Amino acid sequence: MTEVHCNSHAYRYFKDASTTWESECQIFLSLYGKIYELEDQRKVAAIEHQLEFRKKMLPLFAEIKSNCEELSKSAMPNSFLLKSLNYFLNHYEGLIVCTRHIDVPLDNNLAEREFRAPVVGRKRGLEPTPKEVQKQWPYYLV
Repeated sequence: MTEVHCNSHAYRYFKDASTTWESECQIFLSLYGKIYELEDQRKVAAIEHQLEFRKKMLPLFAEIKSNCEELSKSAMPNSFLLKSLNYFLNHYEGLIVCTRHIDVPLDNNLAEREFRAPVVGRKRGLEPTPKEVQKQWPYYLV
């Protein structure tokens, strides 16, 4: 069994860290931008050429990894920047599985979108409606 990780999660870690560490995270966001550009091109390419686009991503992933390794030496301990660097480094092998297997998606955003509606609906079912709140309001005044 092969462990696969979501590149969207790794990207979000860098994106969130960029609010404080903008200059340090810019290279990672830029490289992920190039990776997703290749993915967009892959989606419209003929099936026999799609793996070529994924293989072009490998040097970009390698560059992200080397930058993470270098920057992690000087990043502040317990910072969100270090957390994002470590997330990428710890999940690197799972993040690049998509470069070897065309049937493995780059991220799992589609699957997460499919799960979102039932979860949100379930959570909303637990929240009281405005009429229920009005009925309970006198009890809060006591």
